[in-house]
Amino acid sequence: MPFNKGDFILIEYTVRIKETGSLLDTTNPDLAK
Repeated sequence: MPFNKGDFILIEYTVRIKETGSLLDTTNPDLAK
């Protein structure tokens, strides 16, 4: 999927600590609550 200059890209991510499974950062508002 090529991107062009000026394209708007929406990225969703969730970062968890591998050892504990604790949530570190997310763009998902439901997980953030």
